[in-house]
Amino acid sequence: LQGFYHPIDLPGVDSEIAVPRPNTRSNLTDYHEREWDLVNRLVTNLFHTGIAGRTVLDLGPADGFFTLKCARAGASVLAYDRHALMVARTAVFSVLAGVSDRVTVRLLSVDRIDPNVWSSGPDTCDLILALGVIYHFDDLVGDLARIVGLRVPVVFEFPSTGADNGDRYDPAARSDNRPISLRWFLEWLDGQGFDATVEPDWGRYNNDLTDGDTRYNMVLAVPR
Repeated sequence: LQGFYHPIDLPGVDSEIAVPRPNTRSNLTDYHEREWDLVNRLVTNLFHTGIAGRTVLDLGPADGFFTLKCARAGASVLAYDRHALMVARTAVFSVLAGVSDRVTVRLLSVDRIDPNVWSSGPDTCDLILALGVIYHFDDLVGDLARIVGLRVPVVFEFPSTGADNGDRYDPAARSDNRPISLRWFLEWLDGQGFDATVEPDWGRYNNDLTDGDTRYNMVLAVPR
């Protein structure tokens, strides 16, 4: 078994499921564990008692690293991905991890956030994880509006290449490489009625892992 991006630790598997593609980070396990630690810290401070008993929507779970983390912490998780292979992996891994009773996976039928995707699911959720996702959106502003339209807290994580400190946003840029200015993003969230907290440790942790052209941002957005 091989993972797509995240190393997955499962009972009965001698070692973590390896990542098959090259990556510049020397230790992906430490990288994603650190990412989860910071996400968990933000969420624990928000809810005070952590995410046990909460419903979490994990957008773009890939192979389910954060889905499994949330489920193991006692949350019910909705894992939505636009790739059938990732949906299948998340479903299988949740069974192997013994948390399938707390995980619901769903395939997004189009390459964007479907405005009707909630109609066949729960009316709401308590938290959304959008980690390494939003810069893939073809309609960034429209899809962001659908996410924040649920009026629940959201943890965003994204790289902002070439627009780290500016107010530049190019909606015509190729979606997989779209520059997202942190300043633009924070101002946009404020205009949508959200208070935003930037996690400083994530940027510092990534500082030595990039070539200087990419800044990694982790932002907790909470509706006012």
